[in-house]
Amino acid sequence: MSPSPQLTIEQAISQAEKAAEQGNIAIARQLYSAILQHQPNHPIAIRALRELQQELSPHQSVPAQTADPAPDQINALVNLYHSGQMSPAEQACRELLQTYPQSLIILNLLGAVLQNQGQLLQAVQVFDKIIQLKPDDAQAYSNRGNALTGLGQLEEAVDSCNKAIELQPDLAEAYYNHGNALTELEQLEAAVDSYDQAIRLKADLALAYYNRGNVLTELGQLEEAVDSYDRAIQLKPDLAQAYSNRGN
Repeated sequence: MSPSPQLTIEQAISQAEKAAEQGNIAIARQLYSAILQHQPNHPIAIRALRELQQELSPHQSVPAQTADPAPDQINALVNLYHSGQMSPAEQACRELLQTYPQSLIILNLLGAVLQNQGQLLQAVQVFDKIIQLKPDDAQAYSNRGNALTGLGQLEEAVDSCNKAIELQPDLAEAYYNHGNALTELEQLEAAVDSYDQAIRLKADLALAYYNRGNVLTELGQLEEAVDSYDRAIQLKPDLAQAYSNRGN
């Protein structure tokens, strides 16, 4: 039995794993919970939910059960997002928020969709709303920092990433976003330190190796830059720009 008309259990597990890798913990938890509604003893979902709980920092809490849409509706939204249908996903998120205005799951999805579409100011507003509802949401601060970097609001982006790291010191994506903001500020050595920390926490973060290679190139540390590009290519063989920069 599938957890929704759109997803088989195998697909739901795959999308939950992707969401967790991207730091969208609330979405991953919802997908695993939907699986357990249909198969209460499903070993992968049980283990994954336990691991997600353990990954929360001591200062974080799982929010009280905010009114959320049914799992089938959430699964359908996640399916739209991962299939690249951003405009329908945005419309569906906004429609559901009319009924569930404080759903952190839907707000997280909407922020991700807006950011994916380049609507960065609107994305920041959504992340601000999440932080208002859950002030210890490290991922929201990290995502907010990423969007602010895209807007060129670099000092504020660094501050937002610093807050994410304060709340969850093991959040690799926060260090990665921190490194990106520092790179734009031309604080290159500090950026390398942030990328190093991101890689230490998440050794398969290909883009951290790639951006680290770019910064090392600017610093004139060319052999180390090549090593960084090599690792990025090993992790993500379709990262074409890494081959080009490595050749340069």
